[in-house]
Amino acid sequence: MSLSRTLMGVWAALLLASTGTLVVAAEFASESKDFGVSEMKSPKGPPYASGTPMTVPGGKTITTDELKTLLAGDAKPVIVDALASSLMIEGAQGLGSGVGEQRMFGRERDMFPKALAVLTGGDKARPLVFYCRSSSCWHSYNASLHALEAGYTNVLWYRGGIDAWQASGGATVPYSISAAAK
Repeated sequence: MSLSRTLMGVWAALLLASTGTLVVAAEFASESKDFGVSEMKSPKGPPYASGTPMTVPGGKTITTDELKTLLAGDAKPVIVDALASSLMIEGAQGLGSGVGEQRMFGRERDMFPKALAVLTGGDKARPLVFYCRSSSCWHSYNASLHALEAGYTNVLWYRGGIDAWQASGGATVPYSISAAAK
């Protein structure tokens, strides 16, 4: 039995003992897979398609269930697609593929902080969710670090990405660039 499954069992047993109710969180598309990769405090360079850490320093890693809970709440987060693939989560903002690179150059470097300011209404504490393809994609991890560097304090990394979202039955739309990024 894997360590993550063992820990999930311990967590479920503790929850059952303390509340009398068993709640089991779903996992989609290996969003909780531990690749044994350590956190990096600086954005990672190519190749971007490889296993990622479990956490991002200064931010919070969220699961599909947690994202769905956030979206059902009153205080909606800003969701940012950091990959610019063919599909995106419905309601997400596309800022272009450069925002997930190790270093942003030219247009992305100038656009990123301005677009985030527009999308958050200038509120650096507003929840910002970054995602890309999957737990084997570094673009959203890097974009999360860029947002933290820009002074945002409520950065949420949706590690499972569009693969986990689609596996959960979440709605998608064709990718488009947000007006804030133009």
